[in-house]
Formats: sequence, C-alpha cells, structure tokens
Amino acid sequence: MISFEKILDVFNDDLLNAIGEEVLKTKHGYIALSWDEAQNDYAFGENCKTPEALLDTLLMSYESYLQLQFTKGLRDLTNEEVLILQEKRNALYEKCMTA
Repeated sequence: MISFEKILDVFNDDLLNAIGEEVLKTKHGYIALSWDEAQNDYAFGENCKTPEALLDTLLMSYESYLQLQFTKGLRDLTNEEVLILQEKRNALYEKCMTA
C-alpha cells in the first residue's frame, strides 16, 4: 500500500534537493514546495492531502527536472529521451507502490 513515508523514502533528501522540492508535514497533510533558483524564492506550493497526490506532484517535478537536464531548456526532447524519462518515472512509481 502506498504511504507518505514510502514516497518520502523513495524520493530521499538527495533526490528532493536535486529536483528543487521540499516536502513539509502539516496538520492538513503534506505540502510540496518548489524552489526557483533564478527568483531565489519558492515558485509553487502544492497541498497534498493523499499519498497519491504527493506522488503525482513529485513525479511531475522529477519529469521537469529530467527534461531540463536533457535539453537545458533549449530544445524539445528527442524520442529516445522521452523513453528514458518514462522509464525513470515508471521505476520511481513502482518503487513507491511496492511494500
């Protein structure tokens, strides 16, 4: 069964730092905050009331991070890069879904 703890374990601190995310526990669930280096400020905050919502948010951030790593923001992804991105995303998803 998916849980907040499992997701946070899979997206350990190193990965969260790499993708520019912080996850904070609140009395209303978890909040995923996205850091914008250029603005030197938080760019986006998502209230994640369920583990599924947190997983979706972190996977989207991970995809954006990988896309930027591949393209440097200068071009579209190649078909090969799209496949690599999907494989990496699916691997993280599966890790979160296993006990």
